[in-house]
Amino acid sequence: LFRSDPAHDWPINTIQVGGRPVRVSLNNGGAWIADEATNSVVRIERKTRAIISRIDVGMKPKWIYSIDNGDVFVALADKAKIVRIDPALNRVFGPAIELESMPYVS
Repeated sequence: LFRSDPAHDWPINTIQVGGRPVRVSLNNGGAWIADEATNSVVRIERKTRAIISRIDVGMKPKWIYSIDNGDVFVALADKAKIVRIDPALNRVFGPAIELESMPYVS
């Protein structure tokens, strides 16, 4: 993951998250990165730009969506399921939400 200088369009800060990052969601608390290689979500704190948690979601994450001051939702690959991450606990919270089919992601 890298932060770029908007005036010059080049990286000014790089954070190695490891694995195979496939999607990123940003909110006022930081960045949430879906990592297919480790079946997890990596949480990066906004102010320090440090990895503060790696949360196991049980399967490869397909997409990720975070809400400011709220939960993070992760769709799991090959299953029509969404899990919810509670940022206060840094873990999946509650049972997976079952869907009839996988949501379309462009």
